[in-house]
Amino acid sequence: MNPPRRSRQRLGRFVSAALCLTMAGALYMLTMQYVRAANTDQPEGALPAAQRPQTAVSAAPSQPPRRLVLVVIDGLRLDVAQQMPQLQALGERGHFAKASAPLPSLSRVSYTAMVAGANPERTGIRNNSFNSPVGVDTVLQRAKDAGLKVSGVGDLAYWEENFEPSLDAWTTVDDTKGSEALQSAALALLKRQTEGIAIIHMLAVDRAGHAHGVTEPYHKAAAELDAIVGQVGKALDLDKDALMIVADHGHVDRGGHGGDEPEVLAIPAVLVGYGFGKGAQDFGPISALGPTVSLLMGLEYPRDMTTAPAYHVLDPALYPEKDQEARRQEWMSHRRQYETRWLKGVYEDWTSVRWSGEEVGNRVSSATVTPHDATLERLLEARATTLDEIQRDRRVGRTPMVALLIVPQVLLMVLGLIQGFRMAPLFLSPLTLLGVMGVYWSMGWPLSFSAISSKLNFVLMLGALTVGVLSAHGGALWWMLRELKGEQRAAAWRFHATVVALLTASAAPFYWLLAGFAVDAPQPALWVWFAPIVLGAAGTAALTLVGLVWFGAALFGGKGAQATATEPSDTAGAEAPGASA
Repeated sequence: MNPPRRSRQRLGRFVSAALCLTMAGALYMLTMQYVRAANTDQPEGALPAAQRPQTAVSAAPSQPPRRLVLVVIDGLRLDVAQQMPQLQALGERGHFAKASAPLPSLSRVSYTAMVAGANPERTGIRNNSFNSPVGVDTVLQRAKDAGLKVSGVGDLAYWEENFEPSLDAWTTVDDTKGSEALQSAALALLKRQTEGIAIIHMLAVDRAGHAHGVTEPYHKAAAELDAIVGQVGKALDLDKDALMIVADHGHVDRGGHGGDEPEVLAIPAVLVGYGFGKGAQDFGPISALGPTVSLLMGLEYPRDMTTAPAYHVLDPALYPEKDQEARRQEWMSHRRQYETRWLKGVYEDWTSVRWSGEEVGNRVSSATVTPHDATLERLLEARATTLDEIQRDRRVGRTPMVALLIVPQVLLMVLGLIQGFRMAPLFLSPLTLLGVMGVYWSMGWPLSFSAISSKLNFVLMLGALTVGVLSAHGGALWWMLRELKGEQRAAAWRFHATVVALLTASAAPFYWLLAGFAVDAPQPALWVWFAPIVLGAAGTAALTLVGLVWFGAALFGGKGAQATATEPSDTAGAEAPGASA
């Protein structure tokens, strides 16, 4: 092979390497953008702030608690909470109840659901990548507007980032200083704030769960935080103060959360002190916390709430049934106003802009034209129909665009047939994908956010999996093409590598299709939401590997190519690349 030709081949391999690595970077950035795009401070299913209903408090306790202390133990499973002595002792004086985390069962999702009294479809917070003030109303803002002081302390900045406008103060403790520093900061907060709402957030259990799973370090962290809970309880006068101790989610045994596994969704809710009754009843969804605080403190309900208060946990002597019924009717009226206004606004918007999709539009229009005296059940049914049709129209509109991705791949394969390249090895691509998923499930990894015990662990896990399976793919491809020699084999390898790279890169626009699910309500099934993250991580690893192989071929393949090309047996006895595989 003459030097100019060898130089052109080397340049082509460098270009191929650069293209693959560029596509890998683009796919990685798109995956990260997909995760961030799942969140919004203005959900499609929510009203603008100026249109949210305001309702006067119909019945308030004559003497609410002097202060409410909310303790959030991040990542604490219900079964582990039941083994914590201080938590148990406090629960025996009030309620030790089972609550349920929202989906996805992630921290910011749960915090927002707690204080907004709303599910993630309404709040717009669906994962931990949202680090700005949330767009929905919260009980913290209702308390601040009522003149109550709201402040907190914790070893995580999430609360300050998401609820800063509603907080008078927040202190973030250095999480490397251990539980003693957190305990000191928590007790200092309780000493200086004797009224209003105080929030104490504890991260050590969640951190241990991610690092070690639900093993000895997790239980040790739970024991340390249990001691702090005991000190917090002693610092309060439970004849005047109210204490709520909850978790935001649990953990699977190997560490990780975000999915719908029972051990992740089942969380403790300990309610004790002034205003609470006694018992061990189920609390319900953790999104009932905000409306329950409104009931307890005599505040207006959060204006975006979707969840009813947990009336049954209140002390009936302080909150008689007639008062609870009055606020129950207030809650129903609030929901009816909210849904009626939202449906009316959607209908007006669509009729003014001539919303696309005549058949879908007609169905949505019929759902949104509801009488003003419609029951709440009818309004919620119309809301669900409307949101479903929004998503259906969005997906139908995007699907043809995504389908066009098949065209260049089909053309490439036709070109391959014309040039005489073997097509049988292309069947390895779907087999490789099945191999990736087979190994994924055989390891017991769920197709949900609970697979991510830590970001580094997830990257290494999928990277090793993808490299291993692609190595097997390469070995099988070599076996299929083993009888080819010299330039015929090199050309066949380049063709099949190009097809595999295109197949991998073509997954990118599917994120655009799936964003129609994730950005707005209603939310898709967890596996639909999570699958693009797995595909994005695996695709990034695959394209990186192919790019590195091309780069290595450019650096070290020239001499071998020359030697192979000069062997008479390579050219005289080589089978034509168009022979059947």
